[in-house]
Amino acid sequence: MKIRIAIIAILSMASAMPMFGGDDLDEVINANDKQKRDYVDGVAMVRPEKSDGEMVVTDFLEIPDKSAADIFASSLLRYVDILDEGEAFEMVDYSKHSFVVRRNYKSGSGSNGIISKKDDMSFTCLIAYKATEGGLMLKMYDVTATFKEKGVIPKKSSLTKLMASDKELYQFVAERFVWLNSSEIAEVLDYVNTYSGPEVTHWKDIARGEVVVGMNEAEVKIIAGNPSSVHGSGNSSRWLYDNSFVVIFTNGKVSKVVK
Repeated sequence: MKIRIAIIAILSMASAMPMFGGDDLDEVINANDKQKRDYVDGVAMVRPEKSDGEMVVTDFLEIPDKSAADIFASSLLRYVDILDEGEAFEMVDYSKHSFVVRRNYKSGSGSNGIISKKDDMSFTCLIAYKATEGGLMLKMYDVTATFKEKGVIPKKSSLTKLMASDKELYQFVAERFVWLNSSEIAEVLDYVNTYSGPEVTHWKDIARGEVVVGMNEAEVKIIAGNPSSVHGSGNSSRWLYDNSFVVIFTNGKVSKVVK
C-alpha cells in the first residue's frame, strides 16, 4: 500500500519518546558484545532485556564508511517504502538524525487480520533509531501481542508479561515476536548497507516539509512518501500524489511543483 507520510516536523510528542543520550552508544555496543546470538531459520536472534520494568530490544548496527546523515537518510527511505496501513513515523528529529516508527508484525493467518488458531498472531511496537558515524542505534519497545488463547476474542498482552510467564503458549508467542523483530533488524541493516540511491542534501527544506526545485527523488520521498502514480517518458516524469500536488522531474531533479 502506498502511503503519504506526515513526518516532516519535530513533533511535540518527542519528549515522550525514548531518545539516546551521549553514553547510550557505548552501553549498547557493550551489551551487544556480551550477548551471544543464537540463530533460528538463519536469523540472528536479538533478544529483549528488561529496562525500567519493560522488555526492550537494543542493538547497534555497524555500517562502516557511511556518514550519520547518509545512514539516517537511507533508513528513513527504507520505512517510507514499506510502511502500511496502521504504521507511521511517530517522530523525526533531523538535527539529531533520529526517528521513531510504529510497526505492525503479522504471522500466520494473522497477516490477514484474522486470529483464529495458534499460529495466527500480530504485534505492534515502537522502534527508535539514531544514526551515528558508522552505525545505527535502535531501541524497540512498547510491544503488544494479539493471539489466540481461548474463546472467540483474541488475547492481548505486552511482551513483558509474555516473557515473565511460564505458559508454553506465551513463550511461543514471545519467541515468534523475537524472530520477526530480529528479521526486521537484519533487513534494515542490509538495506542501509546496500543503498546506492541519490544523496540527500536538502535537509533544511526537508525539515520544513517543502518540495523545492532541484531536489532528487529520494528527497521528495522523504517529504511526501511514494506517489499514487508515476507518468512520463524519456528524461521527464510526473509524480502524482493527488489532484492538488504534482511533482515534475527532469533528469532526476525536481523542475516544477504543482500545488
